[in-house]
Amino acid sequence: MGPVFGIKGGAAGGGFSQVLPMEEINLHFTGDLHAVTMAHNLCSAMLDNHLHRGNKLNLDLNRILWPRVIDMNDRNLREVTIGLGGKANGIVRTDRFDITAASEVMAILVLSKDYSDLRTRLGRITVGVSKEGALVTAEDLGCAGAMALLLRNALLPNLVQTLEGDPAFIHGGPFANIAHGNSSIIADALALSCADYVVTEAGFGAEMGARIIAVDISAERLTMAADSGAWATVDASDNNSTEQIKDLTHGKGADATLEAAGLPATRIAALESTKVFGRSCMVGEGGEVTLQPSPQIIHRHLTLLGSWTFSTFGLAEAARYTAERNVPLGSIITSRSSIEAAADAYERFSAGAPGKFVINWD
Repeated sequence: MGPVFGIKGGAAGGGFSQVLPMEEINLHFTGDLHAVTMAHNLCSAMLDNHLHRGNKLNLDLNRILWPRVIDMNDRNLREVTIGLGGKANGIVRTDRFDITAASEVMAILVLSKDYSDLRTRLGRITVGVSKEGALVTAEDLGCAGAMALLLRNALLPNLVQTLEGDPAFIHGGPFANIAHGNSSIIADALALSCADYVVTEAGFGAEMGARIIAVDISAERLTMAADSGAWATVDASDNNSTEQIKDLTHGKGADATLEAAGLPATRIAALESTKVFGRSCMVGEGGEVTLQPSPQIIHRHLTLLGSWTFSTFGLAEAARYTAERNVPLGSIITSRSSIEAAADAYERFSAGAPGKFVINWD
């Protein structure tokens, strides 16, 4: 909210995909952000009231983790001192204001499946640490139920339309550079119940619940995958990767698989590790593979994809995405060389060296 009122970008789209009414969206819209602000600051108020009333939970004043929020860019509120003016005004301590889009309440709102899930997630918010080292939650403060009540209407998606008259849901707004940056799960589920195809902002897959299972025969590569954020790793050297993936996914298989080795065994394993109605993408080149279309693909309703290269525009977008979001690449870059030594580097990696190498031109 303000002072530019959407001029820098109000998340209302562009071209014929722009959603209407843009002026309402860039102002108060349906009041969802205000509800998130109120729910968040209710927890803050009850936290300070708990400290004022004797601090029964023995919270450590130096380890309070819960800030306040405001839907305004005001740098003077980034660090403040509260409780001044005497005993009646509470405990004197330092605090800060974040913007509402950065609130954990906002993040919870868009990830909640229903009202009960919302209430449970709010209760698990960690507001601070006790002097004994125990985590103190919103449930401990007794404010989670009241917070959920303030979000009763905010949990409902908002239906708008584009300039071309296509329906669109706008719901929630967690910042993508500090949170998961997606539209709400409820809005996506509602949209999928109304149409065959839905375009949504996914933000960060892992933060939305996507779990990456890395499969390899190299212990070094599996370690690199784990260091890069893989949820689980599977050693395929004993040829039972499919069974291990099924165990990790409660017998269902992965929603999507990406095969990058280009070997007959890994291509078949990728298909067999994909769940019914799942997708499998093959990018590894070389070799031949014999498939049984009916049992392996058709009867399991799989979607097969192939990817070989992409445009320079796509490469630029990937580089921009990586730079703007500070995606950590250090863990997978294992070698750097000059352009003069590039031939030797290619030979090493062609021989199976793990990781990625970077060639410097200057």
